[in-house]
Amino acid sequence: MIIGLVQDLAARIKVELLGEDGRIHSLPALIDTGFNGCLTLPQELIESLRLKPAGQRLSMLADGAIVPVELFLGIVSFPEKQREILVA
Repeated sequence: MIIGLVQDLAARIKVELLGEDGRIHSLPALIDTGFNGCLTLPQELIESLRLKPAGQRLSMLADGAIVPVELFLGIVSFPEKQREILVA
């Protein structure tokens, strides 16, 4: 089970990502209930974790614009297991 909190009307949790160095990095995350895609991280963090490229995906922005988004492979660490995910 993932436990978080609601702060300023936003659901927040901690996400644990496995970096290329084998270390687990704990990051604050905001749950966006209107987004059905992948985990979204700043480019600087993607680079510092050395996530591997996984292609592109077309995504629709809130204004209806369709844009290409770079994807990367990440590993999230849950208490019971690790799971590979897509990161944008």
